[in-house]
Amino acid sequence: MRTVSDEYLAQVQASGRQFGACVRVYGNAAEPDVLWLGDIISIDILRSCSDQLQIGACMSDMLTLETKATALFNGRLKKVEVFYRCTAPVLDWVLMGTFYVDEAVTRNGVTAVKAYDMMSRLDKRVSWVDTSKATAPVFPCKMQSVLNYLCARAGVTTDFVCEDITVEKTPDGYTAQELISSIAASHGRNARFSPSEVLKFPAYEETEKTVQHGRCYSLDIVGGSGYTVKGILFQRSSDDKIYIDGTASEYDETADGIVTAFDPFATVGIAEYAWNRLGGLNYSAVSLEMPAENILEPGDVFTVEDADGTQKKAIVMEQELSLTCTGGFVEKISCTAESKAQNRSSENRTEAVETAVNSKSSYSTHLVTNAQPLKFDSIERGLLSVDFKVDSADSDVLFSGSQLCSISGAGTVGIVYKVDGAPQDFKPEQLLTAGKHVIAHAFPMALAVGK
Repeated sequence: MRTVSDEYLAQVQASGRQFGACVRVYGNAAEPDVLWLGDIISIDILRSCSDQLQIGACMSDMLTLETKATALFNGRLKKVEVFYRCTAPVLDWVLMGTFYVDEAVTRNGVTAVKAYDMMSRLDKRVSWVDTSKATAPVFPCKMQSVLNYLCARAGVTTDFVCEDITVEKTPDGYTAQELISSIAASHGRNARFSPSEVLKFPAYEETEKTVQHGRCYSLDIVGGSGYTVKGILFQRSSDDKIYIDGTASEYDETADGIVTAFDPFATVGIAEYAWNRLGGLNYSAVSLEMPAENILEPGDVFTVEDADGTQKKAIVMEQELSLTCTGGFVEKISCTAESKAQNRSSENRTEAVETAVNSKSSYSTHLVTNAQPLKFDSIERGLLSVDFKVDSADSDVLFSGSQLCSISGAGTVGIVYKVDGAPQDFKPEQLLTAGKHVIAHAFPMALAVGK
């Protein structure tokens, strides 16, 4: 959770609050171009862990920007910084995030920009022999040395101090993102970049924050006893696993409340450490929309209070911050807490709906279920469809663009997006970790979803 001043908190919770916004765009010039609120149509930042509690997630924030400044985004990988501030009275600027432009599409005098934070750029395999950027540690070595080397090669910083964990041999064949994921899982945490591009490893920690019904535009709290973490499964390889719970039971793949992670570094000691941090954590499914405060962050455990005073614990699993001149500054937070039986039921219902829709040659979104990160093996283009072939959990590539579609997080699947017209040119771009994701994809012409 962000630490904010009393003055900031008073302004964001006031009825007559006012905000300013600006976007800095870094190109080849010595100074950045600056977009002010008059140039900005909308700013939308999506932060997501997954659709279920997990450890080892590498979270990548996504920026969607619509602007009247159509000439600024001609080149890819331009750096963008997004700021806002309270203006009644004026407070300091707050950096919401640093992003790198993946795609910019201009239509009718409006440029729609998709950009992702630094995590999306760490998808290349790590070399342990190339010393041009940093000197690799000698194995066996401490996990801290591995993390320091990854950061040095990527040109980023971290303030995280690893536990006294020894990595016995060189972890060949992994990307920087995969290794960061394993380091995070080894500590019962996830990984994400702060707005100022410092690599953080946030834990599921309880905060003192309470969101009350009266503060929300909408608040939906699922009743019942909620979801409790009853065990943790570390998968070191396809046939090597470590399972721990509070009863010394054998792993039951049908049981609810099991947190899973892929971690080649996992040991019994690491599993015990993670269990001590997460075991018994209880939370409920929550969906809310409220005047934005930008205080909670992904992974924060907070309290929601319904109109009747009932209180439940929830986790920030997905957070969306939207800022527009007409709609103000809005924050959406969701937390899913479904059992495996509920998940299977939901998947079956979705499959049935999609089959019915596709049989009519209409348009639809598709649900993908994956136990591990996925990779699109190939792209097949046709006159009315684009097929993204997905394999069974060995990598993590997605595609980029502007139309939102939900995908949630085992198996081999094919995804078909039907479009109105000629074949389109899509390319693999964005990273996908296990779990639920809002997937961005571009269609230069009209796309109807769920029609």
